[in-house]
Amino acid sequence: CAKPRMPSRKATSMPHVDEPLLVVSPHLDDAVFSCGAAVAAAPDPIVCTVFAGVPHDALVTDWDTQCGFANAHQAMRARHAEDSAALDALGARPIHLGFLDSQYADDSQATRDEITTALLDVIRARAYRALAIPLGLFHSDHDLVHRACRKAWLADPTLACIAYEDALY
Repeated sequence: CAKPRMPSRKATSMPHVDEPLLVVSPHLDDAVFSCGAAVAAAPDPIVCTVFAGVPHDALVTDWDTQCGFANAHQAMRARHAEDSAALDALGARPIHLGFLDSQYADDSQATRDEITTALLDVIRARAYRALAIPLGLFHSDHDLVHRACRKAWLADPTLACIAYEDALY
């Protein structure tokens, strides 16, 4: 039985404390819950949330209803406000990508390549050298973001990468 092979990648050193950190968060609360202490300790941290888009229609989902929201618009407004407050408390700035959470996406779910391209645009625009990514252990959105992050990391040989465990799963 053949042994699976990892993609070839020259090891990079751990990021220095003085390097700005780009933390990729699948949803609006994931990075704060999963690695908030690392975000707070980093100089000039940015949290880039992938699934921060608001659906065009005011959809009603079971999850939003269970959380006390009338529809997706109300839920996303509240989640954006919570995200801003949490990141402000940690001294971080947000970048919100417009991809839709799987509960809102239906047949228009973002692909790994679309997310990778958007992440590389963010990385290159600000010349980040240190990246923190979710391990993508449970939720399908987290797995998709993890795979996109891995592809972005492998595309930039100078980028240091740290993976964090997805909390609450």
